[in-house]
Amino acid sequence: MTSNLHGGGTAYPAQPYLSAQYGEETAMKIIKTVYDVSALLPSLLEESFGRLGELGIDFGVDPTGRVWLLEVNSKPGRQAFALAGDTRAARLAIEHPIRYARYLLLRQLRRVNT
Repeated sequence: MTSNLHGGGTAYPAQPYLSAQYGEETAMKIIKTVYDVSALLPSLLEESFGRLGELGIDFGVDPTGRVWLLEVNSKPGRQAFALAGDTRAARLAIEHPIRYARYLLLRQLRRVNT
């Protein structure tokens, strides 16, 4: 959970924060919605904009627990993971683009060498 880190917001782990605000059941529904939408968006966006590689997807949750898509960034920030104490996600946020670039390079090299 973040709220504009550059504007002085604070990062929190989503599940405990949402549970405190909405209760356990609603929090789990919110998290499921965020995961489900996050799984669908990349392929939909790439149909129109081409390969994006990575995305930063910003969601908001209103007082009733309804999830809103706020924006999608092609150059996501990674600071929120570390600030929320999720060291694994922070590490993966750095590793995944490098692995993806390696994959694209090796794929291109195979095409050139065949």
